[in-house]
Amino acid sequence: LRAARKLQKVLLPRTAPPIAGLEIALGARPAREISGDIYDFFDCDACGSLICFGDSSGKSAAAALYGALVSGLLRSLAGVQKDPAELMAHLNETLLERRVETKYVTMLLMLWDAQTRQFTLANAGNTPPMVCRGEKVFSLDVAGIPLGLLDGRSYDEITFQAEPGDLILLHSDGVADQLRHTE
Repeated sequence: LRAARKLQKVLLPRTAPPIAGLEIALGARPAREISGDIYDFFDCDACGSLICFGDSSGKSAAAALYGALVSGLLRSLAGVQKDPAELMAHLNETLLERRVETKYVTMLLMLWDAQTRQFTLANAGNTPPMVCRGEKVFSLDVAGIPLGLLDGRSYDEITFQAEPGDLILLHSDGVADQLRHTE
């Protein structure tokens, strides 16, 4: 567990890189000693900035190590695939080539275009983002099958027009898990 926790600290960014048009804050606390959380940021020169947010199945060292595998694969694929839905499908196929029984990952990919203030989102079973806009709070309707489970999956994309002052919250199922444990 100690080694997995150390590896996870190295792989997960401590701070977000500067991304034009966005202010980003990070917070993470594992539900147990270690988590399967995955988050990262990629600069796609011509198309914007890609934000990845995911969670591998389980809450153990195995989940953290699977998350590390996914993170590494994503790093190698993010520079090649610019479209979130295509990247998601490619990552799914790559994970299936290296299938680990009972392991899968949920993931949200958000491509940010600072000039148009638009996000293009693809989701693979992760909790949809919540948006706080003024007095309103709503979730973005984007869904999909987790990665590493089924062959030949395609993923839908939606676009979301952000407005100045929007607060967009990405959170894992660990938030709900923590709430259940404190009740």
